[in-house]
Amino acid sequence: MTKTLEAAFQRSIGSEDAFDHKRILYIGSESYDAPCVTFLQGLQSLGFEVLVIKRSNINSWFCETIIDEYEGQDIDFILSNLHWGTRWDYYETMDFPNVPKILIDGDDDVVSGDWRKKYAFYHQRYKVLSPDNIPQTDNVYTERWITPMGDYQPDIVFCAQKGFDNPAYYIPFGIQNEYLSYTKENEKAPFMERSYFAAHVPGPGIHRRRTERLSKLLNKTPFLPFIHTNSVRGEAHVHNKIKAATELDKNKHSYHRWQQFSDYYKLLQNTKILIYPGVDHWPFWDSKRPWEALSQGTILLMKQPTIDVSAYPLTELAEECVYDGYWDLTKHLHAFSKSSDLEALRDQMAENALKYFTPEPIARYALSIIKGEMK
Repeated sequence: MTKTLEAAFQRSIGSEDAFDHKRILYIGSESYDAPCVTFLQGLQSLGFEVLVIKRSNINSWFCETIIDEYEGQDIDFILSNLHWGTRWDYYETMDFPNVPKILIDGDDDVVSGDWRKKYAFYHQRYKVLSPDNIPQTDNVYTERWITPMGDYQPDIVFCAQKGFDNPAYYIPFGIQNEYLSYTKENEKAPFMERSYFAAHVPGPGIHRRRTERLSKLLNKTPFLPFIHTNSVRGEAHVHNKIKAATELDKNKHSYHRWQQFSDYYKLLQNTKILIYPGVDHWPFWDSKRPWEALSQGTILLMKQPTIDVSAYPLTELAEECVYDGYWDLTKHLHAFSKSSDLEALRDQMAENALKYFTPEPIARYALSIIKGEMK
């Protein structure tokens, strides 16, 4: 069943054609932001030009047109995102008459509430500095910084880790182009020949820790095939254009999040089912992991999201792949271990994932909302 997804998909077809200039100005954060990257990749695929003032940005380096300053170029909207290192001062010093302001809140920090509270948290945490006074090494700032937001007020807000009382529009992290290009370069094993029945990759967050313990307990019983429970990384791969920045960054701005690790992808390509419990209690659920798994043709067995995904629900990819708790997870794994339709289920999930959750359809979905709000 993909009623909501299909309806959103159909509504968004051709939404890019409602924009006169196919050009935006991106005033972006100096922190990696997954939903913003996916949206920008989709805009690039749909033929949009992305203007960035003066210097390359961690989220737009692959698609940006660097300009010395904004001089009234025709643009359809201005896009920004949260975290540190957004030039909010540009909104005070530059004239943007009647140009819609779009904000992507991809934040997953320990701050509940709307984007204003998240900005206030960063305002307290990081130095309020002009980036013009911060040293750079090969185009990478040596520290995090923040500028005052002033009177900035977005016309439309998209949120990834969306609370159920948050009025923003939901936007998923999505399947980024890098995941799919890695797939093309490294052949996946035929599904039924994959080495592992299921895997859970450990990581931060209470749900991951508990699921790791459960998986290890299940491996001691005779009821299920083996579940892979170890962390894997391997050799790091990153685009040559940002390789130097990745090495210099030292986790100041998260360039390392562009890396893809060889052993991790080999695991995904040789696993039938990835168990994904989310990250932590609300407002944490989404991460790169479910989308990486889907890109490799792996069944995603996901815990019921603790965020509001109802506008564009990942859970509709295959409703039988959603579980409610640890006992329910165990029952799902047992049923899948006995199923003769596992490959058909995977094919259904993989087909729908590519249809609805790659950059282009996600960008069209967001553009259809922007188009509707601009009327």
